[in-house]
Amino acid sequence: MINFLKNAASDLFDNAFQGNALLTKEGKFLYVNSVLCHILGYGESELKAKRWQDITHPDDLTADQESANRVAEGRLNSYDMEKRYIKKNGEVVWVKLRVCGVKDEDGVFTCFLSMVVPVSEKFTAGTATIVAANDIGKVIRILSWSLDKAPYVAAAIIGLGALAYYLIEYSRHFFDRK
Repeated sequence: MINFLKNAASDLFDNAFQGNALLTKEGKFLYVNSVLCHILGYGESELKAKRWQDITHPDDLTADQESANRVAEGRLNSYDMEKRYIKKNGEVVWVKLRVCGVKDEDGVFTCFLSMVVPVSEKFTAGTATIVAANDIGKVIRILSWSLDKAPYVAAAIIGLGALAYYLIEYSRHFFDRK
């Protein structure tokens, strides 16, 4: 069961609609998914050589750093903000960001989990296409699970429902603006 949960968590992280990253307290990228790489225009190894502070727009750096410090100190569990990243090619991309603190079994902060959704128009359709292709495989795997995993299937279906909502809303936003 533990391996199943680890695999499920890994699949959710890697194949999520949003960009995901695990980061050190200092801000270095430890693990990133392909959606985040697509949003920021970096390869995985390139992004892992950076800190989030290196690619954050200077006007957003102070607010983001202050919130991250509060999470690392245990004064906040998480925070949300809209901010700008500077992509590899120098373009600016607006994102919605959620950052959570990850704690060990003793409740001590260990790292950040960052979730990133682009709000710039041109990324909405491209990211949705990548996710839709990945999710077809996930749906097939979910439907093939045995009934003893029904609670996990239910959780996955709820997650896919949320994904469908985001796809519809982002598609509506993208196409309504044309």
